[in-house]
Amino acid sequence: MKVSLLLAALHALPAYSLTPSAALRPSPLASPPHASAFVPSPPDTHVLVLGATGYIGGAVTRELSARGFKVSALVRPGSSIPGPNLSGVRLIEGDVTDKESLRSKVFEAPDGPKVDAVISCVSSRTGAPKECWRVDYGGSKNALDLLQEFGGGVKLGRDESPASPHFVLLSAVCVKNPLLELQRAKLAIEADLETQHSSSSKAASREVHVRGRSSYEASARAAGGVAAGGRAVRYTIVRPTAYFKSLAGQVGRVCAGEPYVTFGDGTHTRANPISEGDLAALLVDGLHLPSMRDKALDVGGPGPPASPAQQAAMLFKALGREPEMLSVPLGLLDGAVETLEKLERGLPVQSVK
Repeated sequence: MKVSLLLAALHALPAYSLTPSAALRPSPLASPPHASAFVPSPPDTHVLVLGATGYIGGAVTRELSARGFKVSALVRPGSSIPGPNLSGVRLIEGDVTDKESLRSKVFEAPDGPKVDAVISCVSSRTGAPKECWRVDYGGSKNALDLLQEFGGGVKLGRDESPASPHFVLLSAVCVKNPLLELQRAKLAIEADLETQHSSSSKAASREVHVRGRSSYEASARAAGGVAAGGRAVRYTIVRPTAYFKSLAGQVGRVCAGEPYVTFGDGTHTRANPISEGDLAALLVDGLHLPSMRDKALDVGGPGPPASPAQQAAMLFKALGREPEMLSVPLGLLDGAVETLEKLERGLPVQSVK
């Protein structure tokens, strides 16, 4: 089978739909703040956004700015954040995987405000195993360590507890059934957030795939980059089921007269995609809603989760066409996962024919 067909099928999957249907139970979006909820004065709350030039990170940065928060965005040299609502956003050129750079340019910057919270939307650009651990795990871990050491605080709720630094992580539903190193890396940083804050049996017993993390930490220690950890940081983990952008490729293909591509019969996964605006609003809400603190939340858009087969039916109905499907064997997905794992271990890989 041609490589192009495999790539088409992979793009046919929603970004976070590699979780079996039976295991996926998305929670509804959190409600907006009620009048009784304590909302911090945004200008007094400084939020650092990681992955700000990405699809969701850009939306989060615009949402924070629109709400009046004091916002800093770490960006690659020469990068910018497109779109409106960026008034007052402080762009800092740097590398999230370089801990000392992050420390000097952001957390201990002589002209910068103390960081009260971090929203991490970082994601590997290639999906290569080593890059996933360096970026998805290592980048967020660097920020977590520095927030523990140097962070300010966000007041949550109306209790008398002192303000605490807060970390909001954009993760994915698929970490519940990790097949790829990207998912394992996100699962590992989730576990770090839970264990640094609580010694509960839930956090202590969390099953984490440590092979990639051990390799990452070994190289980080050699470079002097792993810290011992400081005070506890409040956290919110948000796991969307899929993005609308992930489905756009299928819409374009079908509108161009091509078939809808699925793995198997298209009933093995389900998702209810969420828009970037709704997801960004929810991530920002995680900073001040007491109901969202110290939790991992599975989220999706409106309506029940739909399988690829159901999504295809809706699309063809909207276009007034009879359904035309192209099924790729599920075994091909297993082969793709096996190939990535071999690449990770440096083993020889047979070419796809």
